[in-house]
Amino acid sequence: MRLALIAALLASAPAQAGPVVTAALGRSALPLPPGMLFAPTLSSYSTPRFALTPTPLALRATLPSVPTLTPTLPRVALPAVAAVAAPTAVAAQTPVRAALAATVASIADAKPSQRPAAASAAASALFDGLKSRGAVNAIRTPDWSEDRRINAAIALLNRSEIGRDLYAQVYRNHQDLRIEVDDRPGANYDARLVVEAGRKTLYLTESLVDRQSPEVVAAYLAREMSDLYFESFPASAERGYMAYSNMTRVFADLSGSGKARDGYWWNRAKDQYTDGAYAMERYYGSWREAVQQDYAGTRRLRDSAFFNFLKGRDDSNAEGRSKMSLREQYDRGLISYSTYREMDQYFSTIVNSEVNWLNGSGRW
Repeated sequence: MRLALIAALLASAPAQAGPVVTAALGRSALPLPPGMLFAPTLSSYSTPRFALTPTPLALRATLPSVPTLTPTLPRVALPAVAAVAAPTAVAAQTPVRAALAATVASIADAKPSQRPAAASAAASALFDGLKSRGAVNAIRTPDWSEDRRINAAIALLNRSEIGRDLYAQVYRNHQDLRIEVDDRPGANYDARLVVEAGRKTLYLTESLVDRQSPEVVAAYLAREMSDLYFESFPASAERGYMAYSNMTRVFADLSGSGKARDGYWWNRAKDQYTDGAYAMERYYGSWREAVQQDYAGTRRLRDSAFFNFLKGRDDSNAEGRSKMSLREQYDRGLISYSTYREMDQYFSTIVNSEVNWLNGSGRW
């Protein structure tokens, strides 16, 4: 009955609003896990979009003008996106991230006094795509097709249930958000959300916009918009984890990757290849294994190498809290017990929604 009522409310909501619903947890109103509830059909409403248009104002001497985020609600169909066909049959199922199992085993087999070092080595072995960002982004060629590429990525983001929920929430509550291309030589990142004096800017590097597929750009947009989606959730390792979870799921969803029926085939033609690895494939595989182990009861998610690897990787939060778990913050007196319990329960809801997504999308 309750789900039917929610579905009816979604169906009767204004077309521009998107499937945004909040779930009350204690004293807070936090959004439902993205992708948990869907509008009846994509064609039943016009998905909110941002249009990137050049502004005549030169914000930096190196840029004649910058693509500026302006909200619009065009009632047009989203452009069709060509998809790479997945194989129809696979002889043997190959895990996306088999190497992590060995690192988990090495931690389990280590002596108690050696486990912290083994866990640190395992986390360092995970994919770090930042090493070559500076070299790739060292030379910038101003290209006004960048705004079209970003718009294409935004339109693609709205084809994913998770991305559409993230985007609708940001569109509703943060219409002052701007997207800018960071052209600084040596910028060794892909995407970053910065809030300065109340001004929110989502920076994308030139190397990301000009050299990567729209699916990859959409995934990074999802990661950075997660900070705004979960803005009522304290800066923490858990919030960073949720952002990377959204990033990997959006890419898998948009690229048709990681499905069991295809032997967990991964669409590398769409993925970001750097430092001898495919970024989204490595992130996704590590995340998926952490969720599976937590669900099976073999290893707590917060003890996984993936969770610990992500500590402190939230560029939107310069403060040290993004490097600490909720429990660590409570132990240090940074948050109250009621806040800790409330947010810990919400995080459990998020993890449960991830399990449901893996099951529902055929990727378990």
